[in-house]
Parts: sequence; structure tokens; C-alpha cells
Amino acid sequence: MNKGIVVQISDKEIVILLPTGQFDRITNDGRNCQIGDEIVYSDKAPTTNSSVKGLVIAISGLAVALVATFFIVIKLLGLSSSDEVVAYVSLDINPSVEMGVDESDQVRVMKGLNADGEKLITNMKYQGKTLEEVTQLVLDQAEKGVLAAKEADIVVSATVLKENSKLSDIVLATKVKGQVVKHIQKLHAKDADGFSVLWFAVSPEMRQAAISKGISMGKFAVFLKLKDAGTKVSLEDYKAKSLTALAKEYATIKSLLASNTSFNKMELNQLLEDEKSGKLDQKLADQQKNEATKKPAGTKKPTSTPTPSSKPTPSPTPSNKPSNKPTTTPKPTDKPTKEPEGSNKPTTTPKPTPTPKPTTNPSDPNGNGNGNGENRAPQSGKPTNSPTGG
Repeated sequence: MNKGIVVQISDKEIVILLPTGQFDRITNDGRNCQIGDEIVYSDKAPTTNSSVKGLVIAISGLAVALVATFFIVIKLLGLSSSDEVVAYVSLDINPSVEMGVDESDQVRVMKGLNADGEKLITNMKYQGKTLEEVTQLVLDQAEKGVLAAKEADIVVSATVLKENSKLSDIVLATKVKGQVVKHIQKLHAKDADGFSVLWFAVSPEMRQAAISKGISMGKFAVFLKLKDAGTKVSLEDYKAKSLTALAKEYATIKSLLASNTSFNKMELNQLLEDEKSGKLDQKLADQQKNEATKKPAGTKKPTSTPTPSSKPTPSPTPSNKPSNKPTTTPKPTDKPTKEPEGSNKPTTTPKPTPTPKPTTNPSDPNGNGNGNGENRAPQSGKPTNSPTGG
């Protein structure tokens, strides 16, 4: 493979200045490049200045050399050229991809950050396209896989490499986040609740640390937030799983993703420093230790369960229970209550009381009996007088 700086472009060919000072011509097969761009192309024997005779017709060799020298100086001084990557944007859907953009917001480089990401961008034509256009290509491709499941937790992060860049990391992250949300609302309106989008800006140092861990800068930032919140998860396990799968295992991740908000870059920088110094690991260990000490405190509750000892105090109540049993014995008293109903039958026996009817026996015209002397006792006064009258 060769690389060089483009110094002339025509419909049929491109003239390239090689690092050796020689010129080379390649066929213009529709390559999207500009004068001053550094390009890589397949091996081809370079030609010397003398062999580029056709170039003399279009432009003098001196002018070409001056133009080439100008761009070389720019490269050496570290000044920004039109195709230089000045910012990176990562998009984590699992697949995870990263796009490098220039000052004109055009994607110059792109790579997959995991196996799914590499597969997703295979044969994707992105060079020269805007960040918005390439983001849409990624989303459309993801619709053939993970997004078709109608649920996903997506993280968008951005970083700007140079402070004097006209690009803003938070603006880039917000722009891509807005495009993702628009895509979801358009294609998954009925299932929008199954998606979440987290977006934020990070420092170039965060990106470098993430690269050393083999993970995207956005997903690495979420990992640090989890550790700070006291959630223990191995980095390898975290890298291997999608955020959607992790959210189902860890409530802290679910809470972070559900916030649909942005992280503070200064806070993330402090977490990165704490991670490097080991303070974050120590904090996590202390939190877990405190939780472990709290659990035995919970075991004291059984010791406090001697509250059943308060039940012995009600143990006198068992003595009341026998007293209660007599109270329940009134149930037999219910039978006596039924007996009075039988005692009512004797109340009906008073019917014999109308036996006074003999006192009014019609056989005695005076109402003194039946004339046989059986009831004369109640009128004994009269008989005592009657003998004296004899």
C-alpha cells in the first residue's frame, strides 16, 4: 500500500506527491478526495518528475512542488487540513462503532469497536459523507439486527481532540442523539418505551483509557458511573454484553439508562482519575463492606425476636383461657333457654284452673254446689244458723 498527498485531480486521474518527493498518478475511479488530502491506495510503481509529462500541460512542475510543499508544512506543523480528524463520536447499540470527523463534520475514519460493530460497517461507504448521513447508515443497518427486537439501550458519546476546534463535543453528541430519537419515533413509534438514549461528552483522555480497555468511550464512562454507584461487575462481563442485557441484571444500570439524560464531563474526568489512582476500587470495596456489616445487623433481629418473650407475659392469659372456657360453657345454658319453651307448656296447663266451673254448677240454684253437701263448707255460716232455728 502507498500513501501520499493529492496535488491534482482530473476526471481521469489523480496526481499524488509521495513522501520520497516523487509523483505518482492513479486512475480517478470516483474517489472522494480533495487537493491536499492524504490518501492511501494500492501498490503501484511511482513515477519520477520526468515521467509526469502530461502534468506539464496542466501545471508546471514548480507549481506542483510548491503546492505539495505547502501541504507538507501544514502536516509537519500539526496544522489542521480539511480531512484531519478533529473529533470522534461513538454509538453503542451493540454493535458499537466510532466515527472520526473533520472540521467540516464529514466522516473520515470509521471502525467497529466489537465484533458486531466490525460486521456492521463491512462494505459501508462512509468517506466524505456527513456525520448525519453515516449515522443514518448505521441505524438502517442495525434495523436488520438488534433494533428489530423493538428494544435497545443506546449510548452516544463525543470528544473533540483540540481545544481550538470549531466543533463542540456536546453539540456533536446532542446532534447524533436527536437523530437516533427521530429514527426510533419514525420506525418504532408503538414501541418507543422499549428504547432509551443516553448521551454525553467526554475528554480525549477518557477515549484513550477506553481504547486501552478495548471498549467504547461511552460504554466505559457508564462503567465508571456504575462502580461509583457501588455496582460490582467485571469489565470482561460488561464488555461482552449489551447494555440492554446488563440493565436486566443490574438495577443501577437500568436507572442510569432510564434517565435519558447527559453526564457531566468534569464529573466523568474525576471518576477517570479515581479509577487510575485506585480510589474508585477502594470506594467500591468500602461500600460492599458496609453492606456486609449491615446484613449481620439484620441477623440481630432474630435476637430481638425474643419479642416472643413478650408472649410469655401474655402467658397469664392462658390462665384466663380456662376462665374463658367457662364463658364458653354458657352454650349449655342455651339448652336451658330452650327448656323454658317446654315450661311454657305447663303454662298452658293452667287451663285446668277453669275448674272453678263447678262453683257455678247449675245443679245448685243458689250457686252453692250440686245439692249433695260437697261444697257447703264455703257457706258454713248458714248451716250453723239453720239448726239453731229448728
